[in-house]
Amino acid sequence: MQDSEKNRDPSADAAPAGASSRPAPGGRGAAPDSRRLVDRLDASPARPPAAGKRASAVELRVGIVLWPGFPLLSLAGLCDGLRHAADLGDQSRQMRCTWDVVGHAGESVKASCGIRVPVDRSWP
Repeated sequence: MQDSEKNRDPSADAAPAGASSRPAPGGRGAAPDSRRLVDRLDASPARPPAAGKRASAVELRVGIVLWPGFPLLSLAGLCDGLRHAADLGDQSRQMRCTWDVVGHAGESVKASCGIRVPVDRSWP
């Protein structure tokens, strides 16, 4: 142990006087506010379709084109973000948006780790 560590005042690590012990917004303590926001968004009516567009229960459709040797973690991160944005009440359902891997029908794309991901929809 160095001399500077031996002579260190343990009270220096304490929070300054008047500082709150509550977590910062977005931290673990923000869950009740986040839950209320999610519930309010889930209860809100869907927006009407834009002029000239068909009505659909899905607000966003995402097509994912994979190149050979793509990083699987990148695909997982994208799909996880979409999954959280897509559902009502954190049920992991594709309700607000859907996504598919697009490419040549019947083929699969090999990730950099060697795992093959099948194509969901054909794309010209």
